[in-house]
Amino acid sequence: MNDTRPHLPQILDEDLAAYALGALPPEEAEVVRRAIQRDPDLARRLREYQNVVWALHYAAPPVPPPPVLRERILARVRSRRAWGLPRAWPAWGWAKRWAWALAAFVVGWLALQVPQWMGTHPPATDAPMVEVALQGEMGEGHLQFHPGDTVAYLYVKLPPLPEGQAYQFWLVKPDQTRDSGAVFAIPPAESTPLPDGHYLIWVRAPQPLEHYIAFGITIEPATGSPAPTGPRVLFGSLADR
Repeated sequence: MNDTRPHLPQILDEDLAAYALGALPPEEAEVVRRAIQRDPDLARRLREYQNVVWALHYAAPPVPPPPVLRERILARVRSRRAWGLPRAWPAWGWAKRWAWALAAFVVGWLALQVPQWMGTHPPATDAPMVEVALQGEMGEGHLQFHPGDTVAYLYVKLPPLPEGQAYQFWLVKPDQTRDSGAVFAIPPAESTPLPDGHYLIWVRAPQPLEHYIAFGITIEPATGSPAPTGPRVLFGSLADR
């Protein structure tokens, strides 16, 4: 029986890394974008790269990657050439392939370094990620973090605000006092939306995130507020997850 399923291009990790970095020419970027829309696993892998790339806007100055990366990169590219792995589009130049392989390895290495720069670290165990849905009339979002972390992923889909205003993320303590976790605009500076239209915002908390009971977003002055003063647009509780 003939296979009538549509042919999907083979998307490699270096393609996803280059896409996350905005380093692909328009025609190749369009091929990757279409493949991501059809393949949930590709979308998940892209989000991992985008998390790292966007985190660099908030991280400390980068540390040079280990010299061993160069040999790993060269070995991987030589292996691809030797085996002649198929591609869905014409073969690209050696320099471009090498650069994209470098992007994939560097972004992967940064995935290990960024949490340390941001004052947290990957969990020592395979503890499941906590996800809290945030709902409101203006949009929606969700917060993700591992138990013990003080930095979280905030994915939001909200409209832009007038000049002079910003969104502020609040972490609600059991005594109903609040800590500020982020002040941000939509769209964030130098950022692009995920394929589903959400933007990634990094949240920093003074204490582990599971110590809070709820989370919310309000509209505040562009410089932020010491406590909520504007209308609440999104809210979610740990008890509701």
